[in-house]
Amino acid sequence: MTASLSPATVEAVQRSDGYYRAQGLYASGDDVGGTWGRLAGRLGRRYLSPRGVDVAALAQFRRRRLFVVDEPPWEPEGFSWRRLLDPSRRAILTGLGELYDRMCAAGHRELLEKLPPCRVGEPYVATRDGIPFTKRHAWALRALALFRDHVEPRLGDDRLVILDIGGAEGLFVELLRRACPRHAAILVDFAEQLVVTEAYLRESHPDARILTARAYGTLASWTPAALREHDVVLVPIQHAEHLARGAADVVANFVSFTEMSRASFARYLTLPVYQGARMLLTVNRFTSYPHLTGITILDYPVWEPTRRVHLAVSSIVTAPRVRPFGPWFRRDGHIDWQFFEYVGWI
Repeated sequence: MTASLSPATVEAVQRSDGYYRAQGLYASGDDVGGTWGRLAGRLGRRYLSPRGVDVAALAQFRRRRLFVVDEPPWEPEGFSWRRLLDPSRRAILTGLGELYDRMCAAGHRELLEKLPPCRVGEPYVATRDGIPFTKRHAWALRALALFRDHVEPRLGDDRLVILDIGGAEGLFVELLRRACPRHAAILVDFAEQLVVTEAYLRESHPDARILTARAYGTLASWTPAALREHDVVLVPIQHAEHLARGAADVVANFVSFTEMSRASFARYLTLPVYQGARMLLTVNRFTSYPHLTGITILDYPVWEPTRRVHLAVSSIVTAPRVRPFGPWFRRDGHIDWQFFEYVGWI
């Protein structure tokens, strides 16, 4: 059965789309630079036309890979000659199997069982031992585990606000809402992406109090206390500098810091909302390759021993499979593909 969005979600998304257009917020690529600065507008045009939002496409955004891609990118179950003979497909399935094994070895099998992928957006899912998962879902679960193991014990049982910079469709925020509903999130991304994010979060958590740019107007007039009354706040990148100091307790970024320009990366680290937060949680590449922005782990504020809580090579990120020739594939163990995890005090 083809997925559909609820009338309430459709109305909300269409109103946000109208606001983003009226305010010129879709012209955001030059503001961030890097890989996503070049891609945002082009990817947005796959579901945003002069006539408005393509609701049918949005309802299947994960299956159609509308903005951020995931694996598996096609139905992995059942017999298929193409899946059997195509080394690229076999490589993806092999990698997903290794990812599952690493998640279990890291102690996350219970998380995989308790928090299966949300089916909003109609994702394709892989299954191991009867447990469904996707690559980005597993990565988000690992980030959730880092939050619960290293952030919550140090910040107590209070309601925390996590600022997720480059939060994409909201995979981490959606899992956070399921696992720790007392916490809240502020998600910053391209307006083009936030159309997808809003549809995903409103559909997966219809009772969540979601605040968008069309409702808050200008963040300069909002106090941290007022923002904290909402469960999720969706902020276009052009508005991030107006988030007040004290609006968030934790800053999170997963992978995208090394995908933006150096100027944008530096700007995020000096935002009032960043400087006023208490902890940083990030998983990123040691180098920016293949994005070629020049940002490396040496540029991150992870080196002060008195601030560091957790710093390690990611135990779940697997080396990609490459095809050197013909029908064969092999693992690429190049260090550029490895990721680091960091949790520390700001």
